[in-house]
Amino acid sequence: MDLGEHLLGGDMLRDITLPPVLSKDEFIKYIPKVARTLEIGPYNRPTLLKSEYNVMYADLFTSFEIESNEARYGTETVEIPNQIDILVDPTKRPSLNTNLKFDYLYSAHNIEHYPDIIYHLVEMSTLAAAMHTKFFLTVPDKRFCYDHYQRESDYTDMIDAFLEQRMNHTFASYLRANAYATHNNIWEHWHGVHGQDPRTVPININYATELRHKIDRARDEKQRHFADIHAWYFTPESFQYNINMTNALGLQPWKVEAVTQPEKFSPEFHAVLSLTRYVNGG
Repeated sequence: MDLGEHLLGGDMLRDITLPPVLSKDEFIKYIPKVARTLEIGPYNRPTLLKSEYNVMYADLFTSFEIESNEARYGTETVEIPNQIDILVDPTKRPSLNTNLKFDYLYSAHNIEHYPDIIYHLVEMSTLAAAMHTKFFLTVPDKRFCYDHYQRESDYTDMIDAFLEQRMNHTFASYLRANAYATHNNIWEHWHGVHGQDPRTVPININYATELRHKIDRARDEKQRHFADIHAWYFTPESFQYNINMTNALGLQPWKVEAVTQPEKFSPEFHAVLSLTRYVNGG
């Protein structure tokens, strides 16, 4: 047992059981504060604060770049990270270049953005300190956000992206993100008010013009380095099934150890992934 495990009293080695529903604040309490932890994609709202956790940050942007965009977020800013420790480039393989290892990984509203979700899971396993490493995830539930009318992703989609070695979003992903999005009022989604289904809007000249603009916007976004869109759409059940299916097929080494339902009037659920195999050094 190394020093980190000793300090944690063996907590890293335990299985994790979650209640059916819990908040994000309650969820992160399952991560020991002294554990070597990496938060992926904190941007301007890190969940695990360096003043409280033994945490490092990995992000697409440097702290300076995040701070330069602060005006865009106004009062939403919680804490601009004073240091991004590892830079990420999802259009490259590997997307992050580090030999550091961690006991816990945490990612909030990130996994759905990766064009190749299976490769992302494989790469995250290379950051594992040992078999005890846990991967904590907060994931948007498509039922309660602007993704409501998007088709749920499944493992066949994930395998297709993996075999294609996809490092950029497809045009179809950009188009779906623009054409099939609905409103993002979480309260209304929880009350069954999802807005007009964009897949069944009556066809007329006004709608055709609006849709053409969305197609043009999607084309423009495709030219960017890496656009901020969702490539994957899940509920807690479909997330668990598809992660575990790709694990059973031997494509990636994580299985879902625990998953929650979203807290009432929340657009997200939480999951803990554990390793089914480990190769020292990745």
